[in-house]
Amino acid sequence: MDVVDILVSIVVVTILVTIILAIVTYVAYKLRLSREPARREEEEVGPRYFVRYDPPGAATAASEDRLAAAAHPVEEPSTARPTEEERGASDAGRDAPA
Repeated sequence: MDVVDILVSIVVVTILVTIILAIVTYVAYKLRLSREPARREEEEVGPRYFVRYDPPGAATAASEDRLAAAAHPVEEPSTARPTEEERGASDAGRDAPA
């Protein structure tokens, strides 16, 4: 056997082993996905893993405010630009020629 034939054999075997390992890895990935528990579709309210600790007898105004804020979320202010009517006369003198 010539040196070139040996090198070609090594390259072909390496390519075939790589393809076989890729197929085995893909099958193992699919098997792992099939063993995962199904995800819940329902939306959870509140923290999933941690629960805030309030010591007994420490019901303060801050904890009551936090409970009230959770019950009634605050709406974010609008970032839209004001219309011509909303700007009114405050901008009227700005467009006038000097």
